Amino acid sequence: MAAAVIQVWDGFQSFGGTCVGVLQPYAVAAGTEAEGVASTLRVVVPRDVARESTIGEGHLLRIVSRSRGTQWWWVTQIQDADGDAGMVTVTAGTLRQLLAVRGLV
Repeated sequence: MAAAVIQVWDGFQSFGGTCVGVLQPYAVAAGTEAEGVASTLRVVVPRDVARESTIGEGHLLRIVSRSRGTQWWWVTQIQDADGDAGMVTVTAGTLRQLLAVRGLV
């Protein structure tokens, strides 16, 4: 089965946002979902891949997979995953969290 495609967007497609890069290849992509706790997504990628994708806090991740369809996540944090190995961890939250932060929910 093919791996999910993770695109980096500078805004919502319906509001003129465009795809500015792709997080390929990625080492790990895992989400957490639990009742009463904010859902998060963490993607670990090589530092060069993160740099080439021009990803930044506030960007959107569009994830397309055969099993879950298309999902949108809001990038909340980017940090070195382990220093010397050259990996970066991208943390993202749900669009509901984005709207809450911006005072729209």
